[in-house]
Amino acid sequence: MQHSEVSIVGNKHGHSCQRKGQMMDYRKLLIFVVLVGCSVVVVGANTDVSLTDRGEQNERRQPKGPAKISELESYLAQLSFDEEKKFHKIRQQRIEHYLQLARKYQKSDWQYNRDDALTRAKNILEHHERMTNGSYASL
Repeated sequence: MQHSEVSIVGNKHGHSCQRKGQMMDYRKLLIFVVLVGCSVVVVGANTDVSLTDRGEQNERRQPKGPAKISELESYLAQLSFDEEKKFHKIRQQRIEHYLQLARKYQKSDWQYNRDDALTRAKNILEHHERMTNGSYASL
């Protein structure tokens, strides 16, 4: 008899009207979590933008376009290539090819492709310099 009275008055834990209160607490918690999550996303997005702006400022300081092409050409003229060594000959040809592409892209006003060709030429130049100077550790 007592069990039926408890079930009429409340649930098995003895709470009668707390179900609505618990639902409201869950809704408040859900809203709070969503708001905190959105604010974290907004703060993270602002941080990424500010880091990108700093990177663009550093890129502006570096010479671009014709100045960069002439800089790499003068650097190429300073290096020595042994025509008898196959790898030296291939590196020199590739560097000259990428510089020629960079000039072509500069005339067409294609900055992205020009910068890509210049980066490739610069990487080969640096690699050649390291290989000829023995900067790489021999295994």
